[in-house]
Amino acid sequence: MTITLALLQEDKTKALNFYEENKALFKDCEEINRQVAKELADIKLAGAVKSVETYLAFFSEELAQQKNALGISELFKTELYDVEKFAALLLWLLQQGVSSRAILRTNLLHDFLRYHLFTLDQEESAIRQLYVLLAQFPEAKKLVVQAGKVSCDERGFESYSLDGALHREEELLSVQVSAAPLDFTPTEENFAALSKLFGQPFLFAAVITPTVPENENWLNALKRSLNHESMLTKELPALINLIAVGQPAFLKELAQLVEESTVEQLIALNSGSILHLLPYKPALFEQIKSVNVEKYIQQINISGASGPDVIAQLLAMLAVLLKHHHPSVGQVFDAVIEKLFDHSHLADDIELMRQLKRYPGWAIHLARRSAELQQQLEECIGKATEQSSLTIESYQLIEDTWFEVSRKLQTLTYLNSQAKFDFYDKYTLYIRIAQACFKKQGSAFDINAFIELLSLQSPTQPSEDISEYERVLLEILTAIDDELIRNTIIDKLEAAPIQRHNWRVREYGGETAFLKAARQGNLGLLTNIAEIKQQSKSVMNKALLLAAEGGHWPVVNYLCADTIKLFTRRTICTVLIQAAEQGQLTAVQVFCNDDNPLPPKKILEKALQGAITNNRISVVRYLCQLTGNSLSKEVIERGFRLAAKLEHWDLAEYFCSLSANAPSQLQIEKMFEHAAETNCLELAKRLYRLENNAPRQIVIERVINKMARVGNLEFISYFCGLEDNPLSRSVIESALIEAAANGHLPLVKYLSNLELNRPSPQVQGKALQASIKAGKQDVIAYFCSLPTNRFLQGAVDFGILSAVKSQQATAMQFFCNLSNPPSRQAIENALQVAIKLGDTLAALYLCNLPTNAPSRRIVEQGLLSAVKGKQIALVQVFCSLLSDNKPRKPVLELALRKANTTEQIAIVDYLREVLGKPIIIRREVGTRLDGSLNRQLDSYGIFGHKQHRQAYRKLAKGSEELAVKDREHQLTESPSIA
Repeated sequence: MTITLALLQEDKTKALNFYEENKALFKDCEEINRQVAKELADIKLAGAVKSVETYLAFFSEELAQQKNALGISELFKTELYDVEKFAALLLWLLQQGVSSRAILRTNLLHDFLRYHLFTLDQEESAIRQLYVLLAQFPEAKKLVVQAGKVSCDERGFESYSLDGALHREEELLSVQVSAAPLDFTPTEENFAALSKLFGQPFLFAAVITPTVPENENWLNALKRSLNHESMLTKELPALINLIAVGQPAFLKELAQLVEESTVEQLIALNSGSILHLLPYKPALFEQIKSVNVEKYIQQINISGASGPDVIAQLLAMLAVLLKHHHPSVGQVFDAVIEKLFDHSHLADDIELMRQLKRYPGWAIHLARRSAELQQQLEECIGKATEQSSLTIESYQLIEDTWFEVSRKLQTLTYLNSQAKFDFYDKYTLYIRIAQACFKKQGSAFDINAFIELLSLQSPTQPSEDISEYERVLLEILTAIDDELIRNTIIDKLEAAPIQRHNWRVREYGGETAFLKAARQGNLGLLTNIAEIKQQSKSVMNKALLLAAEGGHWPVVNYLCADTIKLFTRRTICTVLIQAAEQGQLTAVQVFCNDDNPLPPKKILEKALQGAITNNRISVVRYLCQLTGNSLSKEVIERGFRLAAKLEHWDLAEYFCSLSANAPSQLQIEKMFEHAAETNCLELAKRLYRLENNAPRQIVIERVINKMARVGNLEFISYFCGLEDNPLSRSVIESALIEAAANGHLPLVKYLSNLELNRPSPQVQGKALQASIKAGKQDVIAYFCSLPTNRFLQGAVDFGILSAVKSQQATAMQFFCNLSNPPSRQAIENALQVAIKLGDTLAALYLCNLPTNAPSRRIVEQGLLSAVKGKQIALVQVFCSLLSDNKPRKPVLELALRKANTTEQIAIVDYLREVLGKPIIIRREVGTRLDGSLNRQLDSYGIFGHKQHRQAYRKLAKGSEELAVKDREHQLTESPSIA
């Protein structure tokens, strides 16, 4: 032993290796083991210290640009798991001049202890390691000492100091801690260093830290980092999700940093995180709108993001789609609900509910989803019970489906507490399975095998408590109306070991067997119980209500067979209304017969309304014919309107046939008009055929006009085809004009080709004019294809004039190319209009028509009008004509003189060229008296007003146009007037 200890002093490495190889030899040598452990601990500590020194040197170099050391201290929490690295960061703070007190006031040391709290009872805990390491550095000794005096303030661990030591609670100080504000030195080098050291947590902090616009380099570095290609698949989506959940107020700043190209790539990757930026990038919606929403939702669900993140993304998409009324909004809403099924703890989140309820159809969607879930369970039960007998595997499949459906229905209840979703408790489930098996197997249904399949433990002895086994027997007894099964179960209930002889009056789940049988419509069991036990009035009332609510009308009739005096007025009224709604005439007659007082009028009216709504004509007839209850005219008319609105034609016709209080003719006429407006031809036919109060002819004609306006061919053709009372010609003609004006070509064709009361040619002309005014091209083309007559010709003439007036070149060409083109008079009138409007193209087209072109006289008048109107383009049109209607030379001379008189230089030059006269050169100097000369002559009194005008004319005469050959000579002799 002494040799070994000496060897440890001389050559530690060799001695320790020998010890490791021969550890079994030293198991009883406590001193050697203690010394070796100490040496190993010293070696480990030395290695850790060296590692800390290396980290410290690295941090000092990398963070050289960071001025405010505490400004990045919050990022140190990313290294809580690494004791050596965390120690180096604390030492770096101390080296940067941060005091021990300031470090304690941050929550760094408190968070470190919380992170490693589970190691507190270990001898070599991470907490102890940290402070042992720090104690090796002189600059940290003060921090270590102070940490040992401060409570960790963790609930339940207040007696522990920050270094993990246990004290008396009163010995420790409590320090108010808070996170140091983030403060980065905004240089590109510092950004690169921080990003390298702390990664995504730093990027998160950089986004949520306000930065002044002057720090452009810092912002550019942040943008480059966020938009780098390597960030697209995981880091950037995760960062967006993190900010959306933790700091949603900074999503706008993040959206400004993310470039459009990056957004497009995220969309291409179907990244759900991009949805958080939708409110801040309007152009993003157009891109999202073009993608397959269903595919996008599927990608979000398999993206690997957490459930809450996916829900947040879908809610962001829902908000934007709602804002833009996108058709896929319901699909997104359903996706949110589907995700909530797996995260039902979020369903009571108030903000989430507020966002969901912005969707107008939220309640309808939840109700539909509930119905789908219940249908899913029913289908599962139906499929599992298809076999001749139910197997344990099939039952387990049903049970698993039931668990899933129940969980989802519970979530729907959280989302809409006011809705009543039909839950299946386990007894209801057993009943449904038993009923499905009985429906498939009939009397072969083995109740014993079924009970055994449910794995229910049979009681071993009688008890006052109701076992699950007994409860299931009772529930099946009340649900299945079969004598064999009933007798089998009753025997089981009354025989050992249950021996429940009072099962008929005992409550099971708050209800007696009698009430359960009424709810299930089990008439056989009700009869069995009634033979032995008379029920109380309250039980009978409740049973009647349960039977009616379930639609078990044979049970209702059975309960009311002897007397209805047991039932309260409220019960009778409720059941009467339900019977009327479901068309149960027998039940209605029971409550309204002569032996009993009639229910109140309001109840009878409500029952009538229910019967009308559900088209129960037999009940309606009975209620309307009740003696002692004459329904008022107002009630009958209201019922008539309701029946017509719901398209219950037989009921509507029945009301009109009543001998007393039938609807008035005014009401029937209003309904006739409503039928036309809503295209209910069947109702219109029935009202038209009424024997009493049928619509008057004037109303029918008014309606026909309205139908022509909307082009209802089916409606009009029916009334035009009536042999006994056809429509008059005037009505048909009026309808034709309306149809033409509104462009309803099929109706126009039908009315134009009627064999009886066909519209006259004059009306056809009016209809064509109406279609021309409205610009209905297909109707115009149809009328123009008909054999011509003077009325149609007049309409065509009107058409060409209208086309030119409205400057519609296509329409003008259409009319001129007809087989019966406009007359010459119409063409000439149209030309005059074109001249007034200055429409050169129209004038040119009209003058060059092959047929019915304007005469030469009209063209010459047009030329003079064009000169008068100073329209050189029109002048050129008329002079360029090659046809017989080209203006004659005297007219051209006259036009030239008029142009000369009005000083239209361009027209003068053009007309001289057309007439073959030499070109005119004009001089501008001395051609007219300017204002100063006028005033000068007046001031000398040389001219009065008349003389002034004469002098003006004489002076102006010297400025007449000169021929080119005389120009130079006259210029030398003509005085210049300045």
